[in-house]
Amino acid sequence: MHGVQAAGPSWFAQRPLADRMRIEVVERPVRRSGSLFRGGDYLRDADDLVGLIGTEPVHLVGSGYGALGCVVAAAGRPHRIQSLTLIEPTCIGVLAHPAIVTLCRRWRHERPQDLAQFAAGLCRLAGIPTATGFTAEHWGTIERLREYRPPWDTHLPLETIAQWGIPTQVYSGGHSPVLTAVAATVAADLGGEHIELVGREHALQTLGDLFNDRLRRHIEHTQHT
Repeated sequence: MHGVQAAGPSWFAQRPLADRMRIEVVERPVRRSGSLFRGGDYLRDADDLVGLIGTEPVHLVGSGYGALGCVVAAAGRPHRIQSLTLIEPTCIGVLAHPAIVTLCRRWRHERPQDLAQFAAGLCRLAGIPTATGFTAEHWGTIERLREYRPPWDTHLPLETIAQWGIPTQVYSGGHSPVLTAVAATVAADLGGEHIELVGREHALQTLGDLFNDRLRRHIEHTQHT
């Protein structure tokens, strides 16, 4: 499951893996009609995933915001999940640092309406320099994010996944101290492995073979244990 970026650009580098396994790319809706969070809602993403899981064991892979839906879906169907791979999950709420807690609380009650202020707030939450030069595509993504369910809006059932012992890898791209801390914390809470791959920031799966080889070994290992 992809994050804010569209499915095609998110997963094109994983096509070679289709020679060895069946890959199903889940398209998150661009708009969620009839929802308070029209841009995106990871709880409804999780519902979509649960509906697709069926009766066969699966390996869930989620990137960014899509990783949130994978976490919730895995906890909802833990007996069907053979492995879990989370790429730069935006589970900001797992951090207990006072600065992060304060920012999340303020964001909930004082969510900026001005797009530039909203972008500055996102940068602070993600630990990205506020001087980052955004392209027109970036601004379009930021505009959509204003209508997303915040990542810290509900409790993430990490303890359920840990109790079931689902083999988990959590990746970070080395570009954001906050997202690196999130990945390390989530991995520790799940009893999983934290891996850092640099070079593509938030979209590190587009590194291709460097990521694919690790993902393939992770999946194949769980199939033989």
